[in-house]
Amino acid sequence: MRLNLIIALFLCLGTALSAQVQFGVKALYGVSYNKETSREFTNLNPLRVHNIAAMKADSKRGLGLSLFMANDKLFFMTDAQYVTSGENFSLLSTNYKRTPLDPAVLYETNEADLRLAVTSGFKYKNLKFGVGPEFSYSLAKTENLSDLEEIATNDESYKAGFNFLIGYTFADHIHLDLKHTYLFNDVSSEYTYLGSPLELRSNLKFVELSLGFFF
Repeated sequence: MRLNLIIALFLCLGTALSAQVQFGVKALYGVSYNKETSREFTNLNPLRVHNIAAMKADSKRGLGLSLFMANDKLFFMTDAQYVTSGENFSLLSTNYKRTPLDPAVLYETNEADLRLAVTSGFKYKNLKFGVGPEFSYSLAKTENLSDLEEIATNDESYKAGFNFLIGYTFADHIHLDLKHTYLFNDVSSEYTYLGSPLELRSNLKFVELSLGFFF
């Protein structure tokens, strides 16, 4: 991770030495492909077993501003975007014999984030190949998983991840980018079950398509 950041920094510095600078507006749409994972938790009073699963996340939508710098071989791009997305969970309650006590219940979160993504890499004619980190700060969030008396939330406003990009530039002003994004935070990192971390061991992964207009 540190080596990747150092390489990205040198790429940025090299690009800035003789770069053409453009500002633009960019919209994105992302689809999650993380697999469903689940864990069992036991409440002894009254005795019951909760099977909690992290399911496929909702699609991601975003709109924001972008800065693009490039020379003949290198590029640097940073995006500041308003992004909305959501996560989904399911709960199945059973007794100790694993007999369901109630039908499975679905829970969801809806959130709006301010996202900053930095990408740098190589150019080949109109093609771009890049990597870089991203960070997001939660602006607003609603969730109902903590309606369960066993589950509580903690304050977690920041998320971090990494992205890999392949892009194409049309007529020097239109950028079409395909990006793979991996977030380091566990989808359940803000929740606890009877005081212990929920830890569903699932990280959000997205494939994103963005379209930008630069001037």
